[in-house]
Amino acid sequence: SAAVTDVAFAGQTLWSSGRDGTVRAWRVQDGAAQAVLQHPAPVSSLDVTPNRVLTAADDDTVRLWSFDGRLQSELHLPGARRVRASADGRMLAATTDGPRVWLCLVAHEVCDPLEGHTAAARDLEFDPSGRWLVTGSADGDLRVWDVETADSRVLRGHEAPVFDIDVSVDGR
Repeated sequence: SAAVTDVAFAGQTLWSSGRDGTVRAWRVQDGAAQAVLQHPAPVSSLDVTPNRVLTAADDDTVRLWSFDGRLQSELHLPGARRVRASADGRMLAATTDGPRVWLCLVAHEVCDPLEGHTAAARDLEFDPSGRWLVTGSADGDLRVWDVETADSRVLRGHEAPVFDIDVSVDGR
């Protein structure tokens, strides 16, 4: 059996991704399987927006799926490992094996690199407004990116890598 790599709630559905290349949807109230999405490579991360599921896999792709399992779009992002979407689903961002972070406009399938970390970016989250993206890195830094300008503010002080970021849904 393969490790579960990420989970995300969408209403009464829990989505999970795994190193076996699957993404599964579970009905929370009774545990019934609702959908299985199949990747050709291990899935390292997933996120859920109001209208789709995003996945990052070890084949350097971020895929966007409908809730019924249809592949809507595929982005080739070298080294993509963690993926997160803005609350409105308009933007997505992905960490890589290295210090680069990708920021993408979903509708146009246009992605730009965000440069600044000196070691691998490990996690990321948008704030509820979608204006700010927070990234954490093995260099111990947090960066707060303005997604409109791609400028970042560095927050230093951790003496070890930053592996996990969470942002409150109400922005507090």
